[in-house]
Amino acid sequence: VKGEVSYNGYRIDEFVPQKTSAYISQYDLHIPEMTVRETLDFSARCQGVGRKH
Repeated sequence: VKGEVSYNGYRIDEFVPQKTSAYISQYDLHIPEMTVRETLDFSARCQGVGRKH
């Protein structure tokens, strides 16, 4: 497999991908007893996102 990684036209050596992008799993599991907000908050906290509200 060959190819190039770019972000808004910038090559990989022209930006810091860890600060501008994130991996989101395609197979997100949801707990039926949780509300949508609780599910999103839980997922964000598991990925290291801080809570701002």
